[in-house]
Order: sequence, then structure tokens, then C-alpha cells
Amino acid sequence: DSFEIAGATIPRPLIQIREEVDWKEFDTGLIGLPIVRLFNLATSNRDSALLLKRNRQAPQEEHYNRGGMWVERAGAAAVVAVVGPGSPAAAAGIKPGDRITAPAFEVLIERTYGPPGTVIPLTVESGGTTRSVDLTLADFL
Repeated sequence: DSFEIAGATIPRPLIQIREEVDWKEFDTGLIGLPIVRLFNLATSNRDSALLLKRNRQAPQEEHYNRGGMWVERAGAAAVVAVVGPGSPAAAAGIKPGDRITAPAFEVLIERTYGPPGTVIPLTVESGGTTRSVDLTLADFL
């Protein structure tokens, strides 16, 4: 129901703990920006540590990507780098390496922050073929 770190209690966080990851981009884990914004951060090279101190910023309303994929910009398109296991992107058959040509990159990113149940029509290129895919956003973590 909640997550406590460095004096801050985060209600209803989206956290997924995995023994092994299926991607190389985030080899040891990922903490979302809404949580990081709550802290002043510093590092200690001597201790190989990240130091957190709660700041005065209030938690932001829930607003996160519900598509379940990490994409990289490729001009106006997006190339899929990571697809979360059990995510809406995985359910739609999207795979790493797929190129999403529609909607445009910025529009795709904006739409994946929509409410659960939102359907985003995509044009996906893979292996020399183009297909239409409906990505249905969901809370999946």
C-alpha cells in the first residue's frame, strides 16, 4: 500500500521486483521521476552510495506511462528498446526493435500517459512489414 524511503512515505507506488531483468538498459533497477523529485540527492564516491534527504515538494498526482515499453527517438518515429513482461505492449505483440511510425514520437509519449483503458492505434514496422496495432493502456506493475 505504501513505500517508505528517506523519511518519505509514497502512497500506492508502482514497484516491480525481479530476480533477473530482461533488458540491459536498467541493469540494477529503476526509480520513477515522481519519486526522485521528492528528494535532494548527493553521492558519496568513498562509500559508493547515493544519499537522499526528503525535500519539501509534495507528492505529484499519479501520472505515469501505462504502455509498458521504453522507446528511443528515431527521427519522428520511435524504436522499441524494452518491452516490460506482462505489459500492455507485450499483450499487443510489440517487441524490442519494432519501429513505431505513427503516431509521431512526441504524440506517442504523451498518449501513453493516458488513463487505463485508453486505446492508442499504432503503425508498427518490423522485419520489412508494416502492421496496425492497438495498444490498450493499463496499470500493469
